[in-house]
Amino acid sequence: IDAIEEDNPQCSQKAIIQARSSQITWLTSIILAEDVLTGQVLRCDAIVDVIHTINVVSTTKELYLEDSPLQLKIQARDSEGNTFSTLAGLPFEWTIVKTSETNEFSDFHNALQILKFSESTYIPPSYILEMEKVAKQGDIVLVSGMKTGSSKLKARIEETVYKHVPGAEVRLFILENIILNPAYDVYLLVGMSMQYKVMKIRQGKMTELIMPSDQYELQVQNSTLSPGGDTTWPVARLDQATCTVTALQRGQANLVLSHKSVSMQGASKLPNGTIFVVDPEYLGFSIHPGERWVLETERFYEITIEVYDKSINKVYLSENIRIDMYFSREYFEVVRSSLNGSYHYVKAIKEGHIVLGAKLTSIVDQDGGVHTFSVPAQNQQEVDIYAPIVLQPNILTFPWQAKAGAYQYRILAYGGSGNFTWTSSQQNVASVTIKGIMTTGNEIGVSVIHARDVQNPLHHGEMKVYVIEPSDMKFTPCPVEAHVGQILDLPLKIIGVMNKETNEVVTLSDCSQFDLVVNIE
Repeated sequence: IDAIEEDNPQCSQKAIIQARSSQITWLTSIILAEDVLTGQVLRCDAIVDVIHTINVVSTTKELYLEDSPLQLKIQARDSEGNTFSTLAGLPFEWTIVKTSETNEFSDFHNALQILKFSESTYIPPSYILEMEKVAKQGDIVLVSGMKTGSSKLKARIEETVYKHVPGAEVRLFILENIILNPAYDVYLLVGMSMQYKVMKIRQGKMTELIMPSDQYELQVQNSTLSPGGDTTWPVARLDQATCTVTALQRGQANLVLSHKSVSMQGASKLPNGTIFVVDPEYLGFSIHPGERWVLETERFYEITIEVYDKSINKVYLSENIRIDMYFSREYFEVVRSSLNGSYHYVKAIKEGHIVLGAKLTSIVDQDGGVHTFSVPAQNQQEVDIYAPIVLQPNILTFPWQAKAGAYQYRILAYGGSGNFTWTSSQQNVASVTIKGIMTTGNEIGVSVIHARDVQNPLHHGEMKVYVIEPSDMKFTPCPVEAHVGQILDLPLKIIGVMNKETNEVVTLSDCSQFDLVVNIE
């Protein structure tokens, strides 16, 4: 036992214990540590025994191509099944061995690679790095997958005293990052079709895997019919050539992606999904941008019609369904629509209140036959269309005053629903009340005043308030003669620099609170 000295050379809170016994038997030592201040004594029993069995421990037995390496560790037990606390310093030999599934032509060695910690970003215990310096392997190693397949890794103790201890083996599976698209549960109507894609991720990029494949296959399994279903028909049919699933009758089934190779049967299941075949119950409407049915003329919107079943599950909108939706040409200009009628890109062109209606009418099969619904799902949506919001005036300019609140101005808002929220981008330059009354602050700058429609905050109008220092003043052309006793108005224009970079000048909107000294000669 060697104490590790830290700050105090007389005492230590840590110590290194090393087994030095050469006897092949169970031995024990008692280690005591005393606190010199309190006299408290701590005890630890150190047991030295012979390794009886070893096994490989890991968080998983699956690696993904181009993913982080997997750390494997040896766990050793004595004849009673007790686990050894540490195997630090004990040399092991790690090798990749041939599995029963591989043939003599298999390049199983190329599927897996054993890495050195010194060549990775992982930080192992210090003794592992010391062993790697002398070309030794310890009880912890890193492995990385090089190609898909399965590999078996074997570890054995190199010490001759343990040559009778069987080596430990672990079978590892090297997989591709495979994704089934769509990766979620799908709800279909009878007669609908949906094409699945198998995607793989490599070097951070997603690419489509050509199906049918030599490595993977799609299968429809575990069909469960709804009450009253026809047992002679499955819930869904899969076309292997196109990976297209067609719903045949109400119920549910699993779409499973599996390995074709026998050697990969022990790997975790690949992505799978559930297909639910349901009846349509009602239609729903959504709009973007804004997500609210308060629109603005001259704006473009995307309107989508969704189909739901009685449990409020959204049905996948395949190209062979037909949804009828009517847009009044007086209020909307339809730019484009999808073939199935579920998507419309429109432009609002006139103010007013209207009601949109949509109806799920039929499904067109692969042969062109049209199957109508006896009771079509339908719904309506109310829409309000307003003129764009305009603020007047669009620019206000005031002379800077040291005292805040020197000037006030009521900003008028036109268009929209008439109910607005007011905000100012620079409160110290100009603030605004909930009624649109602007008040100047005590700082020079520009503030953007926004009025947003409460019913749809996406719609807003804006104007700018400039608080600037006066740079010049002059009398504007006006009559300069008057009869005795008459009042002569002499308009005075005060000018300020609005943009110092371009030297753009502007006449100040209000100078009523500006202190002027007037001299009459």
